Amino acid sequence: METDFLVGTYTDDTDSQGIYALHLDAHGHPSVDLDAPILMRNPSFLIQHPFLDVVYVVSEVGEAIGGEVAVMRRGAKDQFEIVQTLPSGGMDPCHLAVSPQGRWLLASHYSSGTVSLFSLGLDGGLISRGHCVDHRNRWVNRPGKAQSHPRQNASHVHSTQFIDDQQFLVCDLGTDEVVVYDLSATDPAQGELRYVWNFPSGSGPRHALVRKEPLRIYVVCELSNRVAILGLGSQAMPVTYDARSCLTAQSTFNEASEIRFDAHGYLWVGNRGDDSLARFSLASDNLGDPQIFRDCGRYPRHFWMDGWHLLVAGRDDNCVRVARMTRDGRPNLSDALSAEVPAPVCILPIRTV
Repeated sequence: METDFLVGTYTDDTDSQGIYALHLDAHGHPSVDLDAPILMRNPSFLIQHPFLDVVYVVSEVGEAIGGEVAVMRRGAKDQFEIVQTLPSGGMDPCHLAVSPQGRWLLASHYSSGTVSLFSLGLDGGLISRGHCVDHRNRWVNRPGKAQSHPRQNASHVHSTQFIDDQQFLVCDLGTDEVVVYDLSATDPAQGELRYVWNFPSGSGPRHALVRKEPLRIYVVCELSNRVAILGLGSQAMPVTYDARSCLTAQSTFNEASEIRFDAHGYLWVGNRGDDSLARFSLASDNLGDPQIFRDCGRYPRHFWMDGWHLLVAGRDDNCVRVARMTRDGRPNLSDALSAEVPAPVCILPIRTV
């Protein structure tokens, strides 16, 4: 099966010029046209509209006036091109989330600790922007501040995830919290706090996955290199069911990155520094010990997988590694192929609409 991807990169202090198109042929051989990038500064995260041929991208910029959110559509020769940009409303936008019905787009800002909410048109275009969530006061008032990690000197909203069209969660690396908000019925641009999960000081929640009925939130913590399962207990009180390290006892420096389910129901986490992927089997609300897969490239920031292939963005290798998956869901990394991409940090498969 042939698949097309867009690969986001960091352009500052690298040889990258923006976003690159990667093609995977039916035999699993990757190819990239390095001479035809989509020009953009630090396009570090990309996401596709749930049912339109539209892709949203952040330009991760921390200095004034801050970053941008771009809208891309297919243009000439079936290639994507930027058709709209708006200021993201904060510093260092690093993550995007689209609501299931395609009504809203959330932009997370690492350095300003805020979340912007964009309303989307029927064509997927950006209509308006509001300041939905501001975590700066949550950082000032958080407990355990004295025991925090050196990188937790402020609120750092690292990602958001929609639970449904009216409810979303926020992972804040700086406050050691996962917070669930409702979109206000009177002012949709405002988030109304509903639930809070507090993590041990120095955890650094980064990214999350959501399963509903019952609600389960799977969170990877960048600073403590742990994975947690969150839910609601009696009287709808936030509880943590399990938390495990995504490293072995021999691992040293690491910053956990991406979290993803595979086609077999396993939970996967990327390890930057240990340069590995960890696979967890899920037994009810318990995580077993991780199985570690190496030869993933240097500093695997992001990865994507289906039942046939695994793609890993090795930022410091300047390449995307492509490995075939076995029938039982294991990547054959010893025979992986590589596609040259400067400073890759995000891999988006393009769904045919």
